Amino acid sequence: LYDLDRRVDEGEFEITTASGQVRVWDFSSAPLGQLLDGRRFVISTARDVTEIKQAKIALQKSEAKFRSTFEQAAVGMAHVALDGKWLMVNQKLCQIVGYTKEELLQKTFQDITHPEDLQLYLKYLHQVLAGEISTYSIDKRYICKDNSHVWINLTVSLVRSENGEPEYFISVIEDISDRKKLELNQQKTLKRLSNLHQLDKAIIEAQQPQAIAEIAINNIRQLLTCQRASIVTFAPDNNTATILVTQGRAK
Repeated sequence: LYDLDRRVDEGEFEITTASGQVRVWDFSSAPLGQLLDGRRFVISTARDVTEIKQAKIALQKSEAKFRSTFEQAAVGMAHVALDGKWLMVNQKLCQIVGYTKEELLQKTFQDITHPEDLQLYLKYLHQVLAGEISTYSIDKRYICKDNSHVWINLTVSLVRSENGEPEYFISVIEDISDRKKLELNQQKTLKRLSNLHQLDKAIIEAQQPQAIAEIAINNIRQLLTCQRASIVTFAPDNNTATILVTQGRAK
């Protein structure tokens, strides 16, 4: 120790105080000078870094807990830069869009957003940046790696620095494809029921078979996907059939 010619950081040590507390001290030593007989003066300092050490440990635990929650979440989660670049993504988001983490981190949200949904998304984004709203949630479509489209519900909030400057966005992404399919099926069912109701009403009001046939075929083509449709009457007495009306063309 007395041969020191420069400052030396000796490291951290646990010290038990007179009161029985265990504290962490950071020791360092440095030369001060030399006596006439050649011996050197050395000063050693000890700094109590217990609180700093505890804060670092707490921060490490908090970061580990966040990463665990982030990765194991049942929904997609991401940190997104102000220019749209993906900064951090979890595995669930990768599963939704079919990209690996490495591939997704090379892209922006603009790259995988359906063109028809991009302008509305950017509108809300600008409102968040301007401070007009703090968060927003919309349904939109992502373009997957295989070029298929997936419906997602996106919730976005903005993280700001201590001085209020925007830093990055936090995005939560939920796959709502099943919900959208159900909504579409419900819409189709309601449309069929509405057409059938209109058909029943029109048939009741019509008087002649020809008029009934024309009303019926207009509604039938809205209910069924077909190239050509005909309304035919049959006379069982003489086994004859008469085409009242036809719409569409045969292939």
